Amino acid sequence: MRTRSAKRERNNSDVGEQINATQLTVPLKSREPPSKRARIGTPIMTSHTEANRPCLDGMNTDILFEIAENLHPKDLVSLSRACDSTQAAFLYNPQAVLSWRRSRERTGAPPPPEDMTEPRWARLIFDPRCMSCNTTMVQNIDFSIRRRACLKCKRENLVLASGFHSEFPKLDATILKIVHHTRYPGALNRPHIDCYYWRSDINEMVDMIEKVKGGSHDKGARDNALKAFMQRRLTIMESMGKVGLQAQYNVWIKAQATAKKNKETEDRLMRLSNVYQRFVALGYTPEDISMTDLAGELNQEMKKGGVSDQAWPRVRRAIEPRILAAKEQRLETEDKITRNTRRRLFDDLYANYHLTVEHSQWKYLPASSALYDSPPVRDIIKSDPSIVVTEETFADCLQNLSEFIKSAKKKLKWVLLCVICSTAPAWRSMSPSPFEFQAEDFSQIDLAILPFKCKKCRLDLFGWDEVSSHHCESIREYTGQQYVAAHCTAHYVVNIVRLSGLDITTATVSEMDSLDLRYTCTVCKPDASKEWDIYGARGMAKAYTWRNCTRHISEKHYRETEEARRSLKFEVVPFEVAEMVRAQEQMLERAEGSQWACAHCAWPLPSPGSYTDVINHIKSEDGHNIVTPNEADLVNIRCKPVMYSVDYQAIPKPPYKAPVKCLAHAGNPSTREGHRCDLLPYDKYLGHALQSSCNGDDWIPQEGIDYVYLKGDQVPLIWREAYQPEDESV
Repeated sequence: MRTRSAKRERNNSDVGEQINATQLTVPLKSREPPSKRARIGTPIMTSHTEANRPCLDGMNTDILFEIAENLHPKDLVSLSRACDSTQAAFLYNPQAVLSWRRSRERTGAPPPPEDMTEPRWARLIFDPRCMSCNTTMVQNIDFSIRRRACLKCKRENLVLASGFHSEFPKLDATILKIVHHTRYPGALNRPHIDCYYWRSDINEMVDMIEKVKGGSHDKGARDNALKAFMQRRLTIMESMGKVGLQAQYNVWIKAQATAKKNKETEDRLMRLSNVYQRFVALGYTPEDISMTDLAGELNQEMKKGGVSDQAWPRVRRAIEPRILAAKEQRLETEDKITRNTRRRLFDDLYANYHLTVEHSQWKYLPASSALYDSPPVRDIIKSDPSIVVTEETFADCLQNLSEFIKSAKKKLKWVLLCVICSTAPAWRSMSPSPFEFQAEDFSQIDLAILPFKCKKCRLDLFGWDEVSSHHCESIREYTGQQYVAAHCTAHYVVNIVRLSGLDITTATVSEMDSLDLRYTCTVCKPDASKEWDIYGARGMAKAYTWRNCTRHISEKHYRETEEARRSLKFEVVPFEVAEMVRAQEQMLERAEGSQWACAHCAWPLPSPGSYTDVINHIKSEDGHNIVTPNEADLVNIRCKPVMYSVDYQAIPKPPYKAPVKCLAHAGNPSTREGHRCDLLPYDKYLGHALQSSCNGDDWIPQEGIDYVYLKGDQVPLIWREAYQPEDESV
C-alpha cells in the first residue's frame, strides 16, 4: 500500500526526469496590468484620511476672523457656505459680526437697515444669485422686501393683500402692518396698485410673535413685550420709506463703477508707460512710437494687469512690427539722399547684369527695386550714412544675384499658387509647403481660365510669363507686387477658350498664344443691313487678341450687368483680316508708349524706354553710332500689358458707280438737303429725286432735277476712298 508521501515523491521524480530529459526552456508569461476602472460612489474615509483632512475646526477663531476681515464680502459669503464648520463660525457666532462689518466697510457699501444682519445684507447686495432658488445673474434687488429674487420665485412666493385670508385663514390681517411689502410683483419698472407680501416673511413674523409671547409666564409681561415688539416693528416700517436703501445702493454702485473705471484707466496708463519705456530701451526714438497706435494695440493684447517679463515677448511680437516700420520710414526720410544714391549705384550694376543674360529673358527679370529687400542688398543700402559704399561693396551681392532672382521668382510663384488654392474650388484643398514644391505644382499658374489681377494697377494678367514680366510701380516707390484672382475675367475667358476649340480645364496660355487668332465682338460689330454713307463711316469693326477680348468687355461694356457681360459673344475674324491686324499690332508696338531697351548696353534699364528713344540712343555718338539699326539692336521689354484694338473692314465697300451731282443744291450746300445730295452714286439718284424737295415741292419728278456726271479728277478724294471703283477707266 502506497502512502500519500510516496505518491507525491513519485510524481515529483517523474517531473524532474522529464525536465532533465527534454531540456526545454519555457518562457514566462507576462501578466497584463489590471485595467483602471472609474471609482463609483463615495470614497471611504479612513482614520488616517480623517486625521489629515484640511479643516478649520482646529484654527483659533480670533485668527480666522482676523483673516476673514481682508476678504471681499462676496468671498466671505462663499466661505460661509463652504461647510458646516464655516457656516457655524461666520453665521451663528456673534464674534463674526465685526469681520462682516469691516469687510463691508472696506468696499464702501452702505450699512444694513435695522432689521437685517450683516451676513444677510452682504448676501443681498453682493451675491448675484436668487435668495430662494440660487438662480445666477439676478441683477434687480427689491429693497422693499429685502430680497433678491427672480421672476419665477416672485410669482410663487408673493401673496396679494386681498388674498391673505385664503392663504392664512387662521391669522389676523393686522399682522401685515409689521411685514415688509412690495408693489413690484414682476419687473421693478412696473409698479402695481396692490401690496404683495413674501410668504416666508409672514411665517417668520408669526414665529417671532409666538416667541415673544412665550418668553414669560406672566401675562402682563407678555403683553408688554408684545406691545414693545409691535411698536418697534411699526417704527421700522415707518422708517423704511425714509431711509432710501435703493438710492443709497444706486449711489454706491455708481461710485463703484467710477472707481473701477478709474482703476482700469490707471492700469492702462501704467501698462502704456511700461511698454513705452521698454521700446525706448531697445533703441527706438519717440518719433517712432505713436502713443495713440500703441495704446490701441496694447489694449487688444492686454486687458488688465501689468506687463511682466513673461508677457513682454508676446506684446513685443504684436506691436514691434508697426514701430519698426515707423522707424524705417523715419530713417528713409532722414537718409533719403544717401539711400537713393546707393540704389542708383545698384541699378547701374543690375543693368550691367542684364548683359550676362539672354536678351529674351530680360523682360522676365525682376525689377531692381524688387531686390532691394534681399538681406545683403538691404543691409548695404540701409547701413549707416557715414559708411562709404562703392561698386566693390556690392561685389558679394552681384556674385549671388542669380540666387536672389531665383528666390524672388520662387516666392512669386508661391504667392500665385496660394491665390489659386484660396479661390479655385478644384485646388482649394491643396496647401503645400513653400519648401516642398515640385515643378508640376506650378503648371496651374499657366491655365488660361485662371487669370490674376494686379492690386496696384488693376490689370488682368495671364500666365507666368505675363505676371513675371509685369512691373507697374515706380522704381523709387516699390512696395512689392500683390495679386488677387480675377474672378470676373475668368468667366469671360471661358467663352473665348471654347470659341477657340480648346478644353477649358486644360487649355494653357501658351496654347492660346500658339493659335494666334483674332476675335471681334458681335455686339460692337456693325450691322450689314445698314447703308453706307459717302464718307465711309460705316462698316468698320475692331479685332482683338484673346487677352484683349476680356479687357474689351471690362472697358467697353462696363455699363451692362455682370450676367450680360458674361453672355457676350465673340467670333473669329477671317485669316486675311488676322494677318492685317497682326501687322498693324507690330507697328503699334513701336509707338510712343512702347517699352524697349538697347541690346548692346541695356540702356535705359532698369526703366524701359520708347522705341524712338532707343533708336536715337543707338544712332547717337554717345551711344553706339550705328547709322541703320535693325531688330537685333533692340529688345522689346513690355512690363505692362497694352490693349491693342485694330480696325478692319467688317462690311465690304459698295461697288463704284459714276457719281452724279445735284445742280439744284450746288449753290446752297449749307442746307440739310444739300449735305445729303451734294454727291451720291449714280444708282442712288433716282431715290434722291423722288424723296427730295429740291425746288420746295413735296414731289419732284425725275426729269425735274438736273444732274451732272463727274469723272476722273472731278470726283473728291474722300469719295474715292469710300468706294472702290469697279472700272478704273470710269
